Amino acid sequence: MSNVQERAELLAQVSIFSETKKENLERIANLFQFVVIEEDEVLFHKGDPGDSMYVVEKGKVKVHEGDHTFVELDHGKYFGDFSLLDSNFRTASVTALEHTELLRLDQITFFKILGADPDFSRGVLKSIVKRFYDKDYMEAMLARKNAEIQKQSEEIALQRDEIEKKNKNITDSINYAQRIQNAILPTKDLIEKLVPDSFILYLPKDIVSGDFYWLAEKNGRILLSTVDCTGHGVPGAFMSIVGNNILKQAVNEQNLNCPAQILNFLSRSVHETLRQSTCTTDDEVKDGMDLAVAALDLEKMMLYFAAVHNPMYIVRGEEVIQFSTDKHPIGEPFNDEFQTYTLTEFPLEKGDTIYVFSDGYVDQFGGPKRKKFMTRRFRDMIVEVRDMPMDERRDYFEKVFVEWRGETEQYDDICIFCVRV
Repeated sequence: MSNVQERAELLAQVSIFSETKKENLERIANLFQFVVIEEDEVLFHKGDPGDSMYVVEKGKVKVHEGDHTFVELDHGKYFGDFSLLDSNFRTASVTALEHTELLRLDQITFFKILGADPDFSRGVLKSIVKRFYDKDYMEAMLARKNAEIQKQSEEIALQRDEIEKKNKNITDSINYAQRIQNAILPTKDLIEKLVPDSFILYLPKDIVSGDFYWLAEKNGRILLSTVDCTGHGVPGAFMSIVGNNILKQAVNEQNLNCPAQILNFLSRSVHETLRQSTCTTDDEVKDGMDLAVAALDLEKMMLYFAAVHNPMYIVRGEEVIQFSTDKHPIGEPFNDEFQTYTLTEFPLEKGDTIYVFSDGYVDQFGGPKRKKFMTRRFRDMIVEVRDMPMDERRDYFEKVFVEWRGETEQYDDICIFCVRV
């Protein structure tokens, strides 16, 4: 294919995109990956994990099991489209009959498009409903008389209405979940009381977020953190509620104010909550979180810090001081090689500015070459804005992010917590 329009016309032949507007297809056409296989080369075997679909752009393949060929597919034909919706094992093998060029769309990319483009989501949902309608209608034509066909059509119409109703209920539920998630975040009054000279940039990728920020006070220490839970959207939001509740337990029930001890308690609690001993290996949850926890003792002008993956920066004049982090994942059992998270103590000076943040900002693709923002650019920026008032600083961070992202989809949730001593 020589251009995006021609590729979009090819995608329009795929049933799952049959109800998608042309402009949406043109926009997502470049998200497909280009795959080349030669004659007799196997694209995948029966039983392989399936999480992507393919469209034949040039050449020919056969769908088969051993020596038995089910069908041969050439230009414009597609296969594996249901793998976009649900990861299952491949039910047949696919092998090239000649030099073949394919377009591949992975499930993770497909879900990102669904989350970012409601109009595209509606088109996909409409095509799925249409597919069920057509399938049931054809079965009715073969199995029933004319009167029974009409009855089946009415039943399908009811199912379609039920699907639309459920879709609306799901969307309404997610919107309500956003209200619940926002309720667990520190209040404006608490922020102004504990860290009045501060700003928070909080930009969820979807309606609900896998990132959250946390603030508390315990025995003369101000505790603050940004937490990046596995995933984003609904799965990430569930993890954020688990993490927030455990952090509250650490402070309110366990009376902890040492960041390393808080991380120890968090890790053990996540393991107990999500990886029960009764689980089999296949049942174990693989979710976790990256976070940095800082404790400020402003009377002694001391900072105490512990973290997993997420760093912390202190800007002192034009110098950026970076604190190292542990790599042992939250929720993984401790062993002889790792028995506790590392506590760092650091003397503060008046005017020091502390940054804790998730990786969504620095990992965002954009700019003229569609590359990541990167840590170096972020470090330069926090020095550049060192004399700005906090409200202006937050607006500047958001402005830079929006300009860098441009037309590119937001890659991940974003959370930055900045406090000046």
